[in-house]
Amino acid sequence: MEKNKKTGIARLMEITLMSKLPIISSLIFSVLASIASFVPYIAIYLAVVEIVAVYPNFELLNGEVMLSIGFIAILGVLANVVFYFIALYLSHLGAYETIAKLKEEFASHISKLPLGFHINMGSGKLRKI
Repeated sequence: MEKNKKTGIARLMEITLMSKLPIISSLIFSVLASIASFVPYIAIYLAVVEIVAVYPNFELLNGEVMLSIGFIAILGVLANVVFYFIALYLSHLGAYETIAKLKEEFASHISKLPLGFHINMGSGKLRKI
């Protein structure tokens, strides 16, 4: 009795998880990048709250607080870029590891086929597959 082979999304996940560490690390850094992308918006909100609190007497506005809020916004943008770059790097690393493993499996499988299969199938048709 032949074992049921996975198809569709289940097979895709099985192939994707051939390189677990880079893919899972990429997901973690992608989540961190998404969280960091909200930091500038929160900083803008805090700046608006500070401005509204002193309106219309803007001379009462604390420059150091506004500067620190701006610094936090810039750090949020930089963190987003760094985390996104790391996530992108790790996802590509995992993808190319997976492709290399699949090519090795394909080559191993093709080498085990009988010679008549290659003659009847033709090299062009094999390349398309």
